[in-house]
Amino acid sequence: MNPKPYEVVMMNYTDFSNFKQLASQIVGNHNVDVDGKPVRFLNVKTFRFERGSTVIQYRYGYTGPFQSLDFLRKPPPKRKPRKMPPKKAQKKNPPFVIPENIFDNFKDRLYQLSLLYHTLQPISIEKKKDLMTLLKNNVIPQCYSGFQEALLLSKKVKDTFP
Repeated sequence: MNPKPYEVVMMNYTDFSNFKQLASQIVGNHNVDVDGKPVRFLNVKTFRFERGSTVIQYRYGYTGPFQSLDFLRKPPPKRKPRKMPPKKAQKKNPPFVIPENIFDNFKDRLYQLSLLYHTLQPISIEKKKDLMTLLKNNVIPQCYSGFQEALLLSKKVKDTFP
């Protein structure tokens, strides 16, 4: 019994864009939450993303309330703490609300993405061997055999897992 074949999407090196420059132009904050606390990404257990929102919600456990990080908002400037006399009552910050027109700032700007790769990228010998096994076992349809056989190889490329 043959396994169900994979759906193959053929892509070229020109299909991959470099988003690093775009992110540096748009993303203003990636390490301070909306309350001004540093985000410890290595300790985050859960992320939540909502379509159309610039806020990433996260928490350090699997239960409990989420904290928020607005990646478009500029982080507060770093200041040295001043010693001040204690205040009687501190005001609480109002809840953070995402404005409806949050993406209007970017409508008139043109962003040019550059290619991530400028030539065909080789794969590891082990990776090609695995792909050829999948082809032989009809997990990858035979119509892609020419593409698979033409893949560039390099001993320098490390065989890594996703």
